[in-house]
Amino acid sequence: MKSLTLAEALLKYQPHRGVSAASLIDKLASAPPGTDPWRLDLTPEERAMLGRTLAEDEQSPSQIEVERAVADLTAKRLRAHASVITQEITRAEASGDTAAVADFLFLKEVVRRALDRLED
Repeated sequence: MKSLTLAEALLKYQPHRGVSAASLIDKLASAPPGTDPWRLDLTPEERAMLGRTLAEDEQSPSQIEVERAVADLTAKRLRAHASVITQEITRAEASGDTAAVADFLFLKEVVRRALDRLED
């Protein structure tokens, strides 16, 4: 099985969904390798965000730093899902739907294990 590139993973799983830089990240991930980011069709807000980001650190991030950033974004999304699952468990318990409670508990365990792997 072929592993995904970082750009493919960002576009497929969108761990950055909901963050202020989401549209900029989508455009950067969609661009062919080696594309000058300033040549992309960016909104004024995206241009300002790109400029601030590039001004903060002149050096390109290492592969480890990029992977950690994506893992952090993914963990944030997983924690949000865990919160929703907890609410669903409460609703299912209140309604007496034991099958739904079991399903949501299983799903919450899957999310917990994924978070554990990201935090290793």
